[in-house]
Amino acid sequence: MKAIILAAGFGTRLRPITDIIPKPLVPVLGQPLLAAAIGRIQSIGIESIGINAHYLSEKIAKFIERYDRPSLKLSIELPEILGSGGAFNPFREWLKSDDFLVLNGDILTGINFPNLLGHHQNSNALVTMSLRPGHNGKDRAVWAKESPSGALEIIEIAKEFSTSDQHIKAYTFGSTYCASSELFDFIPKNGPSDIIESIRQALFKGFKVAGVLDQSFWADVGTPKSLWDCSKSLITLASAERSSILGRTETTPLCLVHSTTSIPSSLQQVGTVIIDKNCQIGRNVTIENSILMEGSRILDNETISNCIVGPGPNGYRVFHS
Repeated sequence: MKAIILAAGFGTRLRPITDIIPKPLVPVLGQPLLAAAIGRIQSIGIESIGINAHYLSEKIAKFIERYDRPSLKLSIELPEILGSGGAFNPFREWLKSDDFLVLNGDILTGINFPNLLGHHQNSNALVTMSLRPGHNGKDRAVWAKESPSGALEIIEIAKEFSTSDQHIKAYTFGSTYCASSELFDFIPKNGPSDIIESIRQALFKGFKVAGVLDQSFWADVGTPKSLWDCSKSLITLASAERSSILGRTETTPLCLVHSTTSIPSSLQQVGTVIIDKNCQIGRNVTIENSILMEGSRILDNETISNCIVGPGPNGYRVFHS
């Protein structure tokens, strides 16, 4: 079993944070999203991991150098981004006949990977998707019904689906799935493509597509608000669960102020305040319900409220709510 982390997106909704850092490297409680994904994958014994990149790819390449593992394979998509399907083409030969696990690099999740992999290996499915209960009614839903095995039998992936079978319900795709290498038969070999359309083609050709219901922690860290909400939610979890989600092995108590940041006695903290590495905080500062990203600087007498603060003396201030 190998794994693929999709990490090529622009992170447009997270700007200005992603003006200087690719979305997969945005930290949550000090842990970059990509590091969390790698840590979680390695925790279940998968060492061979492929990562695709496009936007600010040089920063992602530099980041994975710290792992010093030949089993980490990076594909840089230039000059164009290849989408959720085309991203696999550079990995075709590397994956060969292996089954593989796929994660999005901008998702932070506690999905039960062993359960997902176990269902996939025992179901003879081409693809096994991690699903969440219910659906927002706006995007494409995964329409599925329960099967005797306990997995879900996927019928269609569409915004709407008309059926008289009351056992068929709409679910939300959790952006994580297992696939067999035969899925490549449905992915165009050139140019950008959408993996959901490839899966639908396989489904219509009679291939089995299964789903596994999972209600674990899940967050799409796609906007300043979701970054804030995700961080606050993680704070409330037990340390062992939080460390597992963040791909860490330690279960030490959470510290919301990094040890490299000196906190002046005049600082007033209100609500939840998260302060990352090497921040500089002036005198008589008030910080309320905010995140200070690594290298942020707050001048004397400033009041920061409901913000995510970026690095530098003129760093960005982006409201999260």
